[in-house]
Amino acid sequence: MIIILIVVFSLDPVDIAVVGAGPQALTPVTHLLQKRKDWHHRIRVLDPSGIWMQQWQQQFRAQDIPHLRSPAVHHPDPNPYELRRFAERDPLGLIPPYDRPRAAVFEAFCRDVVCRWQVGSLVVSAQVSQIRPLGSRFVLELTDGNSLQARRVVLAKGTGVPALPRWSLGLAHPPERLCHSSKVNLSSLFLEGETVVIVGGGLTSGHLALGAVWRGARVILITRRVMRERLFDTDPGWLGPKYLQAFEQEMCWETRWQQIQAARDGGFLGADRIWLATGSRVNLAEFIDGRITAGWSAKLVKNNTQLSKGSLQRRRIQDIITVALARNSLFQLAARPKIIHPILVSRYEVGMSYGIHTDDAVMKTEAQLMRSDISFTLFLSSPETYEGGELVMDSSEGERSYKLPAGAMILYPSSTLHRVETLTMGIRLAAVGWIQSLIRDPQRREILFDLETARQQIFQELGKTHSFDLLSKVYANLLRNWVDL
Repeated sequence: MIIILIVVFSLDPVDIAVVGAGPQALTPVTHLLQKRKDWHHRIRVLDPSGIWMQQWQQQFRAQDIPHLRSPAVHHPDPNPYELRRFAERDPLGLIPPYDRPRAAVFEAFCRDVVCRWQVGSLVVSAQVSQIRPLGSRFVLELTDGNSLQARRVVLAKGTGVPALPRWSLGLAHPPERLCHSSKVNLSSLFLEGETVVIVGGGLTSGHLALGAVWRGARVILITRRVMRERLFDTDPGWLGPKYLQAFEQEMCWETRWQQIQAARDGGFLGADRIWLATGSRVNLAEFIDGRITAGWSAKLVKNNTQLSKGSLQRRRIQDIITVALARNSLFQLAARPKIIHPILVSRYEVGMSYGIHTDDAVMKTEAQLMRSDISFTLFLSSPETYEGGELVMDSSEGERSYKLPAGAMILYPSSTLHRVETLTMGIRLAAVGWIQSLIRDPQRREILFDLETARQQIFQELGKTHSFDLLSKVYANLLRNWVDL
């Protein structure tokens, strides 16, 4: 039996019409319902997709955007701490600084918000073509010929009109060769050996440049001015009364728009993206046979390439990673690094792998010999962009495989047998390194890690109590006895 359901929404007047169904639309809806819990029937959300977050999801996936730019306290739920609580189930869900949520975590959180606030049915599939006043109401003209009246209208979407440079207008070209960023889907493109020109100096340009480079393209980035670094879109003062008070008192929409434009002041990139998106981020000519750094037995099973030792790109990548590790308190607590071996950047193409092996016990840095206590792999490619390539570790409990988000790192004892599975699609980039720890024994490192974690929790919950002081004494004395200087 075949059942066909036809869903028709009422065009009766509503109190509030929200145009758009992204995070900026979900936010006012949940805040309204927090104050008026029985207002579900008075709100209508209009979006061509007919569901929440559809365009947002498509854009983030198409451009390989790994995480949001905003901190964890900015999200659609009225409770500012709700996202942080939601992310507790995923230890890699929030990344420093300011606990910025990964795209997958934020997407899952928004689905949770839609479910908890019971707003899934508020979205209808409709596209607004025009809005005009009618007495004390507004009339929203829809592209299908229908119309909707509303007392208030919330515009929660962009202009929808791509900003194209004048020189591109009327230019005959294949649409897949010259297009606006909103039409680019990196996951569907094969860019190995291609030259890609990106016009623009904002965050979208940075994401596209980085995604194209990871896919083996040579990227030329054209901007009207020198790239500028800023962590957020605007000065953090706009998140509080410092600037918002004057903005809210301004009644002229045009003046408000000008204030917004002045506050954003054009495109900015984050500290990581501004370097990663400039120049030829990964010059394929600088990759060499990975067996050159492998031990005699590992050479038999190693099949990948890596940035050459004298590569300027490798040194710049190492500088970025070294600074990030120094700032990461979890890494410092878990590894307690004394010496970090110069980082290797490896690249796997289809058919490449690294068979079962264990890392060398003694390694040589530029200045000295070091003992390898801990190995780490920093995943640089989004898992959606390649197939295969899992990091597999062998232990007494069996095998475990790992394929983490771009920017996530895994630490494991250097004595572990491990391998990288054969890549079957895409390109896998990773940074690998080795650590000589101040605490040689892994069990002792774990004891100190647990003690410090418990010590911090006790201090946060109870303050500097006598129990806290006794635990601090035990922790300090163990560290004093076990540290290897």
